[in-house]
Amino acid sequence: RICYLGMLRRTHKLKYALCQKFVVYLLENKTSQAELARKLNMDTARLNEIVKYKIDLFTVDKLIEFAQRLDPN
Repeated sequence: RICYLGMLRRTHKLKYALCQKFVVYLLENKTSQAELARKLNMDTARLNEIVKYKIDLFTVDKLIEFAQRLDPN
């Protein structure tokens, strides 16, 4: 049980860090969520959920996929 809780905490931290990448990108590039959503070919509502850290709505894999679109290199 302790191992499961530890894994859950690590997953939570990873999701948070991935969401944070979007917030930082928006701030550093002085762009709107709508503009970034278009650039990433993503629904604006989904991006809004990410920047509001609604991490329970996403899997780690999906957040990684979206984050890779930010910086494909």
